[in-house]
This record gives sequence, structure tokens and C-alpha cells, in this order.
Amino acid sequence: MTSSQSYPPLEPYMVVALRNEDGVGWRLLSLDCAPEGVDGALLGLGLEGAEYRQIGSGDCMRVVRDAVAEEAALHRGWNRSQVLKGWVPIDERLPLLAGEPQRGHLALRLMSITNGWIHVAVNAGEAAFDLSFDDVGDSMVLLARFVQIMVAGGEPHAPLAENGRATFVVNHHGTGVCRFHLISRPHAFMPESHGGMIDMLVDRDELTEQFHALANAIADHPNFAHHYVCHGELPEEEYNRVDLLAETEWKAGQADGRFPDDWWMENEFVAAAISASVPLPTACAEVAEKERSMLRSLEIPEEWMLRYGMASQWVGRRKRRPQLRVVG
Repeated sequence: MTSSQSYPPLEPYMVVALRNEDGVGWRLLSLDCAPEGVDGALLGLGLEGAEYRQIGSGDCMRVVRDAVAEEAALHRGWNRSQVLKGWVPIDERLPLLAGEPQRGHLALRLMSITNGWIHVAVNAGEAAFDLSFDDVGDSMVLLARFVQIMVAGGEPHAPLAENGRATFVVNHHGTGVCRFHLISRPHAFMPESHGGMIDMLVDRDELTEQFHALANAIADHPNFAHHYVCHGELPEEEYNRVDLLAETEWKAGQADGRFPDDWWMENEFVAAAISASVPLPTACAEVAEKERSMLRSLEIPEEWMLRYGMASQWVGRRKRRPQLRVVG
């Protein structure tokens, strides 16, 4: 039996952020073009000389294009500001947050990298919870840019983790001190996810070091390539073979008392076996190494800066080499 219901066709779109005429905040535009046609499309709108950043592209129904544009901006590190009446990129500071937080200490610790997730423990006084970076919805490019801006003395902000549902904000708060605000929203379709919030004043150098150390720990983890960068591209037959052998070995060890009845430990055991035995596709291995280098050095490739909407272009002008830009 076939359905007679018809749906609007998918159409190509390109999302760009255009700086407002007064220079404060940005607005989102959805264009009917491919990435290489953005400059011409903006010229056709009479926007010669305007500053813009490419945010994302794809195919979707026109009726949901605005929602898709906003989702793309969030996953590229942009936040909407009611005060500025527009969108703000990761490198331009948000207005000061309301409230009076207290001094405290923050600790970030890499727990594991398995099955497409980077698990991180967050501890700040009485607030303690876990966050995950998702291999599909979150980006190490965004994390590297966040740390890069902190090292440069800026005030970054971005939905970094939990598939864009965990937003990190740094605000200046006097000499050597900054305000760190993190809010993780529960997943609408996962009742067991509780979310959490941190809002405190911290030593800026300590906070910078925590994020820098986290970036290095992720880069150095033996599962980073197999279970994050290349997780969806591993050869299926070999993956399944190694996965089954490792699970069988764990169950046998559990039965004779060598291994505990612990799901997390079993998961990490199997993940380690996959990383040790399953070959990486050549192209994906190159990307993984490029991301490792980026996390260690905090040097982001030029093409990634442009692709992730972190570098500006000007309508009708030659592309400029992206530079580290921090607006305080």
C-alpha cells in the first residue's frame, strides 16, 4: 500500500551570518545557492562590502529553513543575544550575565572516548556532572577555537557539548578573574538526562589551563581516532568481528572472576580492542591526525576556520586570510 501524502521537495540552502549595519550583532540569512555561490547571491541583494561568515549548507524543506539555520548557527558556536538583538559568534563577547556568583574552583577531567562520545567529568564545588561531546553534533574545531580565544585573553562562549545543548560562557570579571557559566539542558527524548548548571567566579589562568589540558588529553587518547573522528567510517565487517571477540572475552573473564560486572569497564575494554585491531580508512586517519595536531597546538586550519563560520569574508572582495580575532 502506498501513501498518497506528498511532502514539499528538499531544496539546497546556504546559511550565512551577516553583520548588522550598526556593527553590533549579526543576523542569519538562508540563501538559495551552493557555498561557492554565496558572494554572488549577496551581491544580488545589494550587499557589496558587507561582512559575512558562512555557517552551513545542505538540503531541506523551505518551510523549516529558518529552524535549520538557527540549529546550524548553534552548532557553529553562535549564541542569540536579546540585548544585542542578534547573533554573536564565539569570538565576540556576550553582554555581562545577571547575578552575583561566588568564587570557586573548576575541574575538567576526560573520562573516556567510546562509541562516538567523548565523556568529560565536570566538578565545581557541589556541582558535579558528566558531559559528552557527540561525534555528529559537536565539534573539536569549536573546542579548539574556544581554548584558543581563552589563551588570547578573550571571552569565548559556545554550545560545545551534549549535541549543542551544553552552553559554555566566559565573562571578564576583574583582574585575573573571570565568570564561568555552564548550563546543560536535559534531552527532550531522554528522561534520564538531568542536565546541570555551574555559575562561578574562577581564576582565569586556572580555567584556561583546565581547558587546555582537556584539549591535550582528548588529542592523546588512544581511542580518539577510532571512536570519535572515524567512528561512523570504520570497516563494518572487521568492526563487528573484533567487537564480538572482545565481548566474548569479557563475558568469559566475568564468568571466571577475572573481570567485574561493570558496564563501563566492559565498554572501555571492547573499545580498546577495536582501536588496537580495526584499521582506519586512510582519508579518515589523516583527518584524525589533523584534529589531534589542532587540539595540541590550537592552530586551526584556514579552511576549517572558513567552513565553521569562524572567519569573516566581505561581499565582492577577495577572501582574506583568517586571523585570530578576539573582540572584548
